[in-house]
Amino acid sequence: MIERIYRPGDKVIVLSGRDMEDYGPGWVSDMDEFVGKVMTVRRLCDTDHDWVKLEEDDYGWSFDAKYLDPVEDYNTDNCNLEQIDDFVNEFA
Repeated sequence: MIERIYRPGDKVIVLSGRDMEDYGPGWVSDMDEFVGKVMTVRRLCDTDHDWVKLEEDDYGWSFDAKYLDPVEDYNTDNCNLEQIDDFVNEFA
């Protein structure tokens, strides 16, 4: 189970699950476009496996909550979400 419980409206940064054998619902190359982006949790879609649906994802992928980073873990006092995206993309 995940350490954090995500709720609708939570802001998260998507981490890559491409090379992770334990990536819950599976990773497809179309999901790469979301890596490093700040996204909004729409809902928890599978409580047994901690899979999350994201608001900005029109494809309807399920993301493994272990590979989401809460934005609240980053110091965002003096920046906006676009700046966070830029920062995270430097390391993605």
